[in-house]
Amino acid sequence: MKRCNLFVSIFVVLNILVFTTGIALSQDKSPTRAQAQELLKQAITYTKSVGCEKAFTEFSNPKSKFNTAYPMTHMTAGERSGTTLAHGNMPAAIGKNFIDVKDAEGKPFVKMIMENLKKSNHSEIDYKWYHTASQKVVTRHQMTEVFNCGGSRGEVAFSVVY
Repeated sequence: MKRCNLFVSIFVVLNILVFTTGIALSQDKSPTRAQAQELLKQAITYTKSVGCEKAFTEFSNPKSKFNTAYPMTHMTAGERSGTTLAHGNMPAAIGKNFIDVKDAEGKPFVKMIMENLKKSNHSEIDYKWYHTASQKVVTRHQMTEVFNCGGSRGEVAFSVVY
């Protein structure tokens, strides 16, 4: 009888460890391309329902569902000139122009995004960025779509960075 209880106890403990490890690993997982695309689609749908200005506020909130859906993933919005209108990871960037910013390898990735958007209203690029928390250069992917806010705002580039 004691042997059976020991086996059951070991079995239960192992299942708990496997389950909790699975949860922890899934929380560190970046979104797939399809999941990032869906997040961007949700952001555009949200913007259509509440308007650009309210959406910019939501996208700039680090605790927003758009910025917490996946680790190291956030929303941004900007004008074609490179001026930031919303930034889920760095709200202090709002109002600043980043058209000339280069990645860790010297690639002018913001200009590259804007050039891609001129061709098709869609851009996907990889760039290298210094991640301050890990103190390492990491590869980031940015998926961007053009959305017309109308009025004097006009076209805005919405991006999910992951």
